[in-house]
Amino acid sequence: RNVGKTKLINIPVRLFDGLVKVSETEVKELAPGEETVVSFLYTPTHASIHNITVASQRFSEEINISNNIQTVTVDVNYK
Repeated sequence: RNVGKTKLINIPVRLFDGLVKVSETEVKELAPGEETVVSFLYTPTHASIHNITVASQRFSEEINISNNIQTVTVDVNYK
């Protein structure tokens, strides 16, 4: 969600497994007050606990960066 007062353009959004970037996409435009959903398709290569993080780039105009990053821990098991 863009909680600022400036339209953001070409926002890079990255997916990490631990510290390794595994995918990246771009939000073309996000007006003030708008929000969007970004989806990634990713399959870890091994069974274990994975810390998956989605992070968007910080812009100099941003006042609140608390919604730029989200991490979840998942337990991947293969059968």
